[in-house]
Amino acid sequence: MSLVPRSGGETTRAGPPYEDSAIIGYLVELPRGDALTFTLEGPRTPDAFEGSIVRSSGEEWLQCKRSAYNAGTWTIGELTKARVLEVFLLKAQGGSRVRFITDQRSVVG
Repeated sequence: MSLVPRSGGETTRAGPPYEDSAIIGYLVELPRGDALTFTLEGPRTPDAFEGSIVRSSGEEWLQCKRSAYNAGTWTIGELTKARVLEVFLLKAQGGSRVRFITDQRSVVG
């Protein structure tokens, strides 16, 4: 067992309040009956999703990123470099919805 914190994975999951808030928001749907299941992904999940929720309307995947490659602004190009769009497309092609949450500025267009 390692006691040294690692970047990403469980270290990241324990830290950012926006990510914690998103996960808690999903979790409260379970006892209300608005969701059927919530799955928290493991720390070394290759597609970097934090988790997924299944509702009667379908499945939704959550991905949170703390910083962008270009000093704090997520653009289509930066989302492509970070493989965000690639993994979103794979989930969407399977019929799932995807949600991207960040504490950084985002610019589309």
